[in-house]
Amino acid sequence: MTLETVSTAIDVQFSVTARPGPVPVESPLGALGLFGNLCQWNPQTKRLECGDIEWISMETLLRGQQSNPEIQQMYRDCRNTFSSRWDFWLLVVRACGTRRANHDEAQIRMTSQILNEPETIKYAQWAWKAAKQLADVEAKKFFQILSMYYLLLGQRQNADTMQLYRACFRHDADELFRRVELIVPLDLEEVLIELERGPGSGGRDV
Repeated sequence: MTLETVSTAIDVQFSVTARPGPVPVESPLGALGLFGNLCQWNPQTKRLECGDIEWISMETLLRGQQSNPEIQQMYRDCRNTFSSRWDFWLLVVRACGTRRANHDEAQIRMTSQILNEPETIKYAQWAWKAAKQLADVEAKKFFQILSMYYLLLGQRQNADTMQLYRACFRHDADELFRRVELIVPLDLEEVLIELERGPGSGGRDV
């Protein structure tokens, strides 16, 4: 078993479970989603309260490989090589096969995402900002994973875009989220006002 072999299997699992609508339970995205739903950040203790959530997430990920017991065991063995629970899940959100990073292309797709799934961009920005502000290494990893979950969630129907995002995260996570932070929601009301004014209106009134 190599990390690349595990990464390739996860990458394929992302692709075969990509679809519009609710996130399939057996998908890597479904496993990652449990963190956001069931893990709690305690601002008083500055600790994550997750209980046995990782066990549930692993079972969810394994469910997507129920016809491949060898891959299931490979996932388990891989997880057991990491001393940190979050290192395995960072591997999951970096799984991209041989895909090359292209941050310019990723930014174009984010621009489309902010129109169709604005909340996913906003939450990704929030989680990445939280990760940057934390000193605790394990908590920082958790919020990095969470930021990728939200970013991927907005493209859950598009296997190619999810793979591109993961390739960019693997190559340079800071650059990917620098691009994410540049994306701002489009004020549709303002756009309609400009369209009503038409060309040659001289810009906004002051």
